[in-house]
Amino acid sequence: MNTMHKFKRMLQKLSLEIYKKTDVKRVVRTENANEFLQICKRAIEKPDSELIVSPLTAKMYVKNDELEIMIIMQHKSIQVINHIYSYNMVVDEYTWSDILEIFNNEKERRCLEFERRAKSNIKHSLKNIITNLG
Repeated sequence: MNTMHKFKRMLQKLSLEIYKKTDVKRVVRTENANEFLQICKRAIEKPDSELIVSPLTAKMYVKNDELEIMIIMQHKSIQVINHIYSYNMVVDEYTWSDILEIFNNEKERRCLEFERRAKSNIKHSLKNIITNLG
């Protein structure tokens, strides 16, 4: 019984070691990837930034005229451009998923706000519209 317990414990330790070494979330983010994440996060969350998604290429665009910055993102590749510089970087899966989450959450928040404003302008019921149409 004691040997069986030791064997199970050894398997448990081994599986934990394998998990730690292969877990994507445990990958340490590089300083450049962290800076790209912060740039993207701040640009995306600015209210005057335009957020666009291309339906054919799945590229995501963030454009801010005031800051004179444009960010193009497509499958782990991020390009930050303004009239002076252009930086390209391929980020790790963990950083990419964080950027995607930030972009998608902000895009969804703006869509819900757009819908809320549209619904708040409703002044007529369907019956009033039918009456007005004659």
